[in-house]
Amino acid sequence: MNKDGYADVVIGAQGANNNRGRAYVYHGSNAGLVTPPTILNEPHGVRLSQFGVSVCGVGDVNGDGYSDILVGIIAGLGGTPNRAYFYNGGPAGINTTHVTLDDPMAKPGSFFGLDIASAGDVDKDGYADVLIGAYGSDGNKGRAYLYHGSSSGLYTTSPIILKTPESTTTAFLFGSVVAGVGDIDGDGDDDIMIGDPYANNRQGQVYLYQGSSVVPLPVELVSFTAVASGSSTVSLTWTTASEKDNASFTVERSTGGQIFAAIAKLNGAGTSTASHRYTFRDDNLPPGAAVLYYRLRQTDLDGTVNYSPVRALKRPKVVPGFDVYPTVVVAGRAYYRYTGPTVAATLSIVNQSGQVVRTQTVKDAAEGDLALAGLPGAFMWCATTPPTAISRADA
Repeated sequence: MNKDGYADVVIGAQGANNNRGRAYVYHGSNAGLVTPPTILNEPHGVRLSQFGVSVCGVGDVNGDGYSDILVGIIAGLGGTPNRAYFYNGGPAGINTTHVTLDDPMAKPGSFFGLDIASAGDVDKDGYADVLIGAYGSDGNKGRAYLYHGSSSGLYTTSPIILKTPESTTTAFLFGSVVAGVGDIDGDGDDDIMIGDPYANNRQGQVYLYQGSSVVPLPVELVSFTAVASGSSTVSLTWTTASEKDNASFTVERSTGGQIFAAIAKLNGAGTSTASHRYTFRDDNLPPGAAVLYYRLRQTDLDGTVNYSPVRALKRPKVVPGFDVYPTVVVAGRAYYRYTGPTVAATLSIVNQSGQVVRTQTVKDAAEGDLALAGLPGAFMWCATTPPTAISRADA
């Protein structure tokens, strides 16, 4: 967890601290395990939550070189919601600041987080993924959830949902056991297994899901790019090789890489084997964001949702600019174009004696004009950028 070359250990103690539970992280060293351990307590201090009922090392989720861990609780006991908690590793060992994974169904008794596992790198993007079972979901038919890692950490929303492939009359407790099993078929994608003790006429069954085909996308996305056009616009382009029952693409944007908001929606091609190219221009960029993240939410005709990979780009710094035209003013009027920062700038008309004879406030790539009638001789028009000299011909 601290990248010192020695393996570390995490141990759950669900009955510790009056059944609130704890997890203990022991770091390795050349002399063995280091004591005392780092103690992780149930973040909300709720009695009977039994934090630590499941613990797991999940690999390097954000690609920073440090291994991370996941800790589960017994859902629904003591008034606690169904949850699991994610902790990042770092130079000093495990970071006690957590990320909360809530049960997507938000219902008591789902036992979301009772079994957890590292899924390996299922989508072959270089970041470890996480698998969480919830065998009490859907009326005890059960579910499992696959959360993807990324450069900004674990995506806590919109996980891939895995349900039992059996009929609803025989399925029971799917997701009781979840496991990452490595790359079984040698295709470069790690694979996962999910157990159901009541499937196969209650003899039990384990299901193997192979890598990125866990949930095959109905859209074959060939490319997806996000390119900054100056300081105030981002151009998005994506191309599909084929589409099946594709209702729409929703463009989503984030300033932190975790919480995304929809900013546009484009109709899909339905079902087509032809290539289609889509474009969107984001002209309403949020102020102050140094990095912007974009993704596509693809929606099927039946409402099923899938997500594209995330594209991140550094936003170019705003370079203030100021244009005035024409140089020789006729009929007492000139025009300006201001491409500066979001803070207001002041345009000032200064005569040959250095006196300000007229002002106007502009901001945000504004364009406009200023009446100059009645101002004799030559003068300067100044802004926050170096002044631009213009002259007026007396009418």
